[in-house]
Formats: sequence, C-alpha cells, structure tokens
Amino acid sequence: MRLVLSIAALATVSTLAFAQPQSPSPASGNLSKADRDFVDKAARAGLAEVAEGQLALKQASNRNVKDFARRMVDDHSKAGDQLKQIALGEGISPPASVSRSDAAQQSKLSRENGAAFDRDYIAAQRTAHKEAVALFAKESKSGTNPALKSFAAQTLPTLEEHYRMVTSISSRRRVSRSM
Repeated sequence: MRLVLSIAALATVSTLAFAQPQSPSPASGNLSKADRDFVDKAARAGLAEVAEGQLALKQASNRNVKDFARRMVDDHSKAGDQLKQIALGEGISPPASVSRSDAAQQSKLSRENGAAFDRDYIAAQRTAHKEAVALFAKESKSGTNPALKSFAAQTLPTLEEHYRMVTSISSRRRVSRSM
C-alpha cells in the first residue's frame, strides 16, 4: 500500500512539475545584433587593456605611464567582470580573447622596452580609448538591452577620464622627452 501511495504521489508531483510554466532561459536571441556586437567589442577591448597594462607595468620606464597602466588594469578588470556577469545573465558568453589587431599590438609592444615602449603604449591607448568612448556612448544612447545600456552609461565617465589621462600623458613635454 505504501508503495502504491508513493508511486501515486510521485506521479502527481511529476505531473505538476511538467504542468508548471517554465520561465524561458535567457538566450543570445534576446539580444539585438548591436547589443551582441557591443558585448564582443567591449569584452575584447577590455581584455586588451588589461593585458597591455600588465605589460606596461613590466616594460614602461616612465612613472606616469606605469601609474596609468596600473589604473587600466584595475578599472578594466572590474568593468570586464561586470560585463561578463551581464552577458552570462543574458545567456551569452563574452569572448575570452583579444581581437587580432589587439593581439598584433601586444606582440609589437612585447618586443619593446623603456622610452620606445612608453611612446607606443601611450599612442595605442589614446586610440583605444577614443574608440571605447565612442562604443560606450553609442550603446548608452541606442542600446536595446537595459542592463547593457546601463552598464555602458555607468562605465562611460571612467573611459572618458582614461582618455583625458592618456591625452595628458602624451602631450606632456617631459614624458615625450623621456620617451
């Protein structure tokens, strides 16, 4: 009798479980192509910022360049973690590698030291941050996913600050002379 009641109870629970509406699992189909492109570009660029920053901490000669690199590693690591959590919550995995052009840039920088490294790293960072500001500004205004749009809007002021910092470093005469 216990066995019959157990089987009946199990059948009832199983039927109820299947009858319950299942919440849809997040999928990349929920993101627009523009939002998926933003995740891809922002994640790859962030990984490049961290990798190049770590390289600069080892190979730069100028204190201002090293300080900037430390800030890049810290800020872009934090932003990368936030973006990854949002992307995973939307059912997509952000890329785990840098773009081909960023890999080529890292390879070039890895063969340099001292003043040559400082000059090329800062030039690359100026370009990268100009592009990042444009990417995040666009997503913050026209993104369709609320979490990504909010992330872009919250991150944009930090990227603008990075751009001002790198522009200042590149225009300082004493840094330019020491490069």
